[in-house]
Amino acid sequence: MSDRNERRDEILRAVVDWMIANPKADFSLRDVASDIGTSARMLIYHFGTKDALLLAAVEAVGARWAADLSAGQAGSASNSLTAFWKTSLADPNARGLHLLTLQLWTQALAVGGDLYRPFLDRLVGGWNRIVADMLVQDGIDPVAAQHRACLTVAAVEGLILQALTDPAAPVDAAFTQMIEDLERWTDANAQGGP
Repeated sequence: MSDRNERRDEILRAVVDWMIANPKADFSLRDVASDIGTSARMLIYHFGTKDALLLAAVEAVGARWAADLSAGQAGSASNSLTAFWKTSLADPNARGLHLLTLQLWTQALAVGGDLYRPFLDRLVGGWNRIVADMLVQDGIDPVAAQHRACLTVAAVEGLILQALTDPAAPVDAAFTQMIEDLERWTDANAQGGP
């Protein structure tokens, strides 16, 4: 890896940490740069625009989360999702990232265009593919796995939104019930199952 790429990655990690601590899409490059010990000019040099920087940061976290979820695929889909929920999604430290992701999601839908396409593809399609692949490994027909993955990902996203809206909402209990439903469905629909 070149020195420029290493420096870009270093800056990106610092920006991700800053954005998690300051969950807002409306920020100045000068504020970020000052807080992370670089200059706005260096941010523009490495990322081009503020929007590109913001999307790169969210993509970096999305890629890390996708790797975490994929790494947990040694067991069933329900076990992997439960571990991922507990270690990544339901972590109180992830609240800022969830708020930022929601802001970007609505902005991406309102603005559209090529800039946000990779973000939207990962946000929806990427998660659906990972969960569908896990279900196929559990013996589910690929088409049925895609359908159930879509439902599961939408439910998890809804639970995250519930937690952001009402911190007292019983999202952990609801997640557990969703996983129990997924396990029953998987047992009933796995090829070669009961």
